[in-house]
Amino acid sequence: MGCDFWYSGTLPDVGKQETVIKFVETYYTDIALFVTPQPRQTYTTVLEGYHGDNQQQWAAAYPFDFYGIIPHAGSGIHEHGQFVFDRTAGGRLVRLMELPDSFGLRHREDPPEASFADEPEARAEVRVLEGGYNRTLTKNAFVFALLLNVVRHRWWPGLDVGDDYNCYRDVGRMISAFGLSSRLRDEALDFDACWQLFSEEYDAHYPPSPPPPPRPVVRVVDLDILRRSVETLELSVRTSHCLAARKVVTIANVVRMSEAELLAIPNMGRKSINEIKDRLDGLGLVLRTP
Repeated sequence: MGCDFWYSGTLPDVGKQETVIKFVETYYTDIALFVTPQPRQTYTTVLEGYHGDNQQQWAAAYPFDFYGIIPHAGSGIHEHGQFVFDRTAGGRLVRLMELPDSFGLRHREDPPEASFADEPEARAEVRVLEGGYNRTLTKNAFVFALLLNVVRHRWWPGLDVGDDYNCYRDVGRMISAFGLSSRLRDEALDFDACWQLFSEEYDAHYPPSPPPPPRPVVRVVDLDILRRSVETLELSVRTSHCLAARKVVTIANVVRMSEAELLAIPNMGRKSINEIKDRLDGLGLVLRTP
């Protein structure tokens, strides 16, 4: 089951945009692609949900300036988890659905001038959606919710976030309840460090439930074995004399006793106890548990 996040807003400060992207990058284990402002021609654009004059106005605004990161899913552009600013719209958060290869979409390991255009003129349309969107497994939703909370706390008070399980709101309340607000504002902490702090406080406030007690082991024992004489265990002379003095004459008598009871027999030591346990183990038997 997944949790859907929607996040939107405008961050005009270019320096803060770059700082946010640098921090968000530490959330991903394998960043796919960077979008950098390297237009090589004028493109046609379609802003999803906008038509008529608005569409013409956006088309006239290019060459455009997108900046951010896009997760990669095998090939093409993955809309989930993007964090992209459209600087031509004052730093509005957007989601890119399609870009020409010649725009400058590059892998993190590639140099800035890298291009993947085999036929630059073959596809010139750009599809843009307003705001960000991410779908993550419900059990991992708190992780992404913490990322968005830290971004909002540090650099972007106007970031607007919603999700269908209220994870963002709940994590924000826990940050306050745990007294982490000021610590998470420390820009020296990357996302892994923030998550470590949050996890430690969460575990301290909500310790995991103790595991259920182990189920008793049911042993099937051959009664003929229990009726056998202690002599069949072939114990040492000292151990045999100790048991005989206590009138322990059958194997059944032995397994009804605990280690503490055996140790209470005069001259019975730890070496004799281990000898008895070893012989019983060979028969699939154990001493009585106190």
